[in-house]
Amino acid sequence: MLYDKFNIEDERKEFIKVYYSLIKDILEELPKMKLPPNSIDYITTLLNSPTISGGKMYRGLGFVYSFNTLSNNNNNNNNNNNNNNNKNNNNNNNNINNNNNNNNNNNNNNNNNNNNNNNNNNNNNNNNNNNNNNNNNNNNNNNSNGNNNNIYSDVSKSETSKHEARIIGWCIEFLSFFLVTDDIIDNGLTRRGELCWYRNPSPFNPTEHNVGMLAINDSVLIESFLFFILKKYLKHKSYYVDIFELFHESIFFTATGQLLDTSYYHQKRGDFTDFTIERYRQICINKSSHPVFYLQIKIAILLTDNNNNNNNNNNNNNNNNNNNNNNNNNNNNNNNNNNNKDGEDEEEEEEEFIKGICFDIGFYGQAQDDYLDCFGDPKFVGKTGTDIQENKCSWLICKAITLCNDNQLNQLKKHYGIDNQYDVSIVKSIYNEINIPEYYEKFENEQFNSISDKIQKLSKTSQPKSEILLFLLKKIYKRIK
Repeated sequence: MLYDKFNIEDERKEFIKVYYSLIKDILEELPKMKLPPNSIDYITTLLNSPTISGGKMYRGLGFVYSFNTLSNNNNNNNNNNNNNNNKNNNNNNNNINNNNNNNNNNNNNNNNNNNNNNNNNNNNNNNNNNNNNNNNNNNNNNNSNGNNNNIYSDVSKSETSKHEARIIGWCIEFLSFFLVTDDIIDNGLTRRGELCWYRNPSPFNPTEHNVGMLAINDSVLIESFLFFILKKYLKHKSYYVDIFELFHESIFFTATGQLLDTSYYHQKRGDFTDFTIERYRQICINKSSHPVFYLQIKIAILLTDNNNNNNNNNNNNNNNNNNNNNNNNNNNNNNNNNNNKDGEDEEEEEEEFIKGICFDIGFYGQAQDDYLDCFGDPKFVGKTGTDIQENKCSWLICKAITLCNDNQLNQLKKHYGIDNQYDVSIVKSIYNEINIPEYYEKFENEQFNSISDKIQKLSKTSQPKSEILLFLLKKIYKRIK
C-alpha cells in the first residue's frame, strides 16, 4: 500500500517550500494595487504567522497523498494498456509475416511453372520487399523516437502535476481563514500553540493595540489569497471552473456549519431541546466532513480523471490509426464505449458511498475535537477549550444528557454555557461522574471499526480510494492534538 511508503515528513518539507513561493507571489502583487508599505508589512506578518502554515497541515498533505495515490494507480493502468497495445502490434506483425510466407510459397509454386516470369517477378518482389522494408524501418524509427519523447514528456508532466497538487493543497489549507473568525466568536485564547491572531499585537501599532476586530477583514484577505492562487496557477486548466466551484461549495458548507455551531450561544441557557446527536451530526457534516475530508478526495479524483481522460484521448488517437489497419479494433472500442456508459451509474454510487465515509470520518473527527476541547492538554492540543463556556452543542453534552440522572441534568442546565471557571468545573465534574471519558473511548473504537469495515467494502471495487480513506482515518485515530 502507498500509505506505508508515503513519507509525510519528507513531503511536508517540499510542501512548505511551495508555501513560501506562494507568499512571494502574493506579496509581489500588492504593490500593483498601490498599497502603502505599512499595509504590505501587515499582510507579510499575517502570511508568516501560524494562522495559515502553523498547523498540522493534514488537509493539504492529505490532498497530496490522495492525488499521488490515484495518479500512481492511473499510471499503472496506462502502462498495462500500453503493454496490451504492444502485444496486439506483435500479433499483427506475426500475421503479416505469416501472410508473406504464404505469398512466398505461392510464388515458388508459380516459379516452377514459368521460369521467365519467375525472374521478372522475383526482381519486382525484391524491389517491393526492399521498399517495404525501408518503409517499415522508417516507421519503426519514428515509433522509437515517439516513445522516447513520451518518456521525457511523462517525467515533465509528473513533476508539474506534483507541483500543482501542492499548490491546491495550500489552497485547501487557506480554508483556515474560518479559524480566524471562529476564534473571535469563541473568545479563544490560543490557536496552534500561539495566541489567536486577533489577540496578537497589531503590526500597525504593536505597543498600543492588538489586531482585534481587524482580524475579521484579515479572514477575508486569506480567503481572497486562496482564489488569487487558484487563478494564477490553474486558470488555463480544463478543470479550473470545477475546482473553483468545489471551493465555493465547501465554503458555503463550512459557513452554514459555523452558523449551526455558534447559534447555540444565543439560545437560552439550560434549554437542551436541540442538543441531539442528529443535530450534532449535521453540524459535523457541514463544518468538518465536507471541507476537511470530502473536498480533498473530490478534487483529487477530479484531477486524476482529467489527466486520465487526456491520456485516453491520446490512446484513442493511436487506436484510430491502428484501426485503419485492423477493423477488429473498432469493435473493441465500441464495446469499451458501451462499458463506459454502463459504468457511469456505478461511479455515481461509488461517489455517494465515499461521501458517506467522509461524513462518518468527519463526525468522528469533530467528536474527537470536542473531547480534546474538554479533556485534552492545551500544551498538546494547541488551544484552550471553550465549548462549555460557549454553550456549544458538542458530542459530550449530547451524550451526557442521555446518561444523567435528574439531579445531574439539573446541574448541567444550571452551569452549562456560563463563562466562569467555577461553572465549567461543575460541568466537567459531572462528565467524570457519568464516565464520559470511558464512553468516548468506546465510541472512538466503534467508529474506527465501523468506518474501517466500510472502507474494506470499497477496496473490492477501488483499492486506491480505499487506501486514501484509510490514510485519513489513521491520521486522526487516537490523536491527542
